[in-house]
Formats: sequence, C-alpha cells, structure tokens
Amino acid sequence: MKTTLNPLKHFVNASLFNNSSATDWLAPVIQLRRPGWQPGLFRCDVKSKQLINQQVLQLRLKPAANWPGFTPGQHIELNTEIEGRQQSRTFTISSSLSLWHQEGEIQLTIRCHQDGKFTPHLLSAVSPGDRLYISEAKGTFFPNADSTPLLLIAGGTGITPFASFLNDQVKSAAPVTLLHFAPTAGNHLFSQQFTELAQRSPQFRYLPLSTQEHGYLSSEILRQHLSPNGNDRIMVCGPDGLMKQARKLAEAAGIAADNVVTEAFSLTIDSLESGAAPAIAVSQNGISQRVQPAQADTLLNQLESAGVAIRSGCRMGVCHQCSCLKKSGTVVNLLTGKTSGPGEERIQACISQAQTQIELSL
Repeated sequence: MKTTLNPLKHFVNASLFNNSSATDWLAPVIQLRRPGWQPGLFRCDVKSKQLINQQVLQLRLKPAANWPGFTPGQHIELNTEIEGRQQSRTFTISSSLSLWHQEGEIQLTIRCHQDGKFTPHLLSAVSPGDRLYISEAKGTFFPNADSTPLLLIAGGTGITPFASFLNDQVKSAAPVTLLHFAPTAGNHLFSQQFTELAQRSPQFRYLPLSTQEHGYLSSEILRQHLSPNGNDRIMVCGPDGLMKQARKLAEAAGIAADNVVTEAFSLTIDSLESGAAPAIAVSQNGISQRVQPAQADTLLNQLESAGVAIRSGCRMGVCHQCSCLKKSGTVVNLLTGKTSGPGEERIQACISQAQTQIELSL
C-alpha cells in the first residue's frame, strides 16, 4: 500500500498544487501569519548582539523548542528577509553544548563583509528581540572519539567549530594542538577561552600565530607540531588557500589523505579562469532564456548578474540551496577541481564554472 500511495500523493500535489509538495504550496499562506517562515526552518529569537571588533559580530539565538539541537562542529543556515526577499547564509555554531543544554541557546560568530548584503544587514537591521529562522544543524566536522593525536588548524573565523567542540574534546586523553592563524597578533578570536583551557588541560596546546610575524602555514610549522609517530588526525577550517596548503603539506609529511579533514567557509574566486565565458541556456517555470555572461565566474554569480532568480544560501557549496539540473555541457567544481560529464546531473551553481556552453533547468 505504501508504494501505491507515494506516487498517488506526488500526483495529487503536482496536479492540484503545481508543486512537488503541499507544504511548498501552503508556504505563502503560512507566511501571512509568520513572515520569514520557510519549510524545513525553525523559528529562533535573537537574544543578544555584540560587535567583537570592526569585522566580527556575535549573535546569541534561542531556537524554538522543536529545534533538534546540534553536535559541536556543525553549521546551520540562518534565514532572514532582505529587501522583501528571503535570503540565507551558512554559519558554524561557535558555542559549546553547555550553553544549549543550560540555556537553550546557541551562538554564531560571524565575519561581516562590507561588500555583501547578508552580513551588513545583520549589523544594521537585526536587533535583540527580532525573530529569525534557522535550519537543522548539518555537517560532520567533528573529531573521532578515540585516542588519536589531533592537530587543529584554523584561519580567521575558521576557528568557530573548534570553539564549539574543544571544551568537550580536551576531556579525553588524546593530545590536542590548535594552530590559529590571524593577520596580526591580538586579532585571534576566543584567545582568552583557549588560553584558559590550555592552562587547566595539560594535553591541550594553543598557539595563536600571526601571519605578519610567523608567515603562513609551512612545512616547518606543520612538522613541528605533528606527533612523533605521525598518525595524527588533522582538521582544517578557514580560507580555501589554507586548506589546500594543509593538504599538500600533510601529504608531503606522510599523513594519509583520510586523516586530513577540511571545512570551507569561503570560496577562492581567484581559481576562476579568465577569458570569454560560455553561454548558458536556462529553463525555469516553463520559460527559456539565453544568458551570455560578460566574464568567467560561478554560475550563480553569472545568473544573478543576468537577473535570473535562483535560490541560494551559503554560496560556498554547503547548503545545496542552489542545486539545479545541468542537462548538457560540462562544468568544473571549484572546490574539488573535478570536471563533470557532458550529460544530465545535479550541480551546485555557487561552486560550478562552465567550461562549455551549458543548459540548465532551475
């Protein structure tokens, strides 16, 4: 009976609601009473807002009682309305489980980009008492529960997942070393928290490094902090360049690829090839159009520049909101460097660059 009802349910939804689910069709009705509500999102209230420095903002949020919670190291999608349109971005939870268990709250530590839309909106238009919406917690960027030596490498606000899980991680007997790269000394987020943690936890070492004084991650720095037997698990979070460098150096040091885990929070657009950009044929809601981008870029940026409405969120390959069907042509995944086949497959517009003329269905 179940296998019979599922196709019937899909047929009724598609026929009566012109949508794949009744929930999506009812969303505008629900939003009349709950502005900003989206299917799969949970209401949360802004409890506090604090500017840590000129570039970093901390938000403390209290999710609704039906939010299922998180594992330290995971991220969420934060949703709000900007200029009459719902937009979202992905942020890692930077608070530990104790805040969630004791207060029912979580904390986000966010770098604000002046040339963006989302984070300047958080700075100027979001206040304590406001209501936002968040997704379930996602991701698997957390350490294994074993005695393997752990080397953590963070760049800038890539420190946030480590801030979330380190209080619990250091309770194990496994040695943990944290290298945090920031542009200048005194510009390291959570420095006091990690310093105090190192003072009371002999198995934990904390090294705040400034690129101005120490340079970027090097073979010498990496080897200096690996354990003698070289069986470390390395976790890296930060800019794309830092993660690529860490993987390269770890491989040279004999660390197995499976023992290096990375988490991106930004996409390096410098990796885009220059030159003429291939045309994009787009079909959306039964309407077809041809887009001729002015320059090489991600598909998401090219479509938005041409005025094509496409749903997006994190813009770095995490949330999958910009997932669409490539019907023909080839693209390169800017995170993995892999080139697609020429046939149909689902891709993420925010991390894909066209190599040939392509056809997309949104």
